[in-house]
Amino acid sequence: PLHVGFTTDKGGNTIDVNWYTWKTVLHH
Repeated sequence: PLHVGFTTDKGGNTIDVNWYTWKTVLHH
């Protein structure tokens, strides 16, 4: 996925937040 590309650059902890946000956006 695209979000994993720039999330790993921040550390990896952001992946969980990004994934949660993505699921919320997709669910909306």
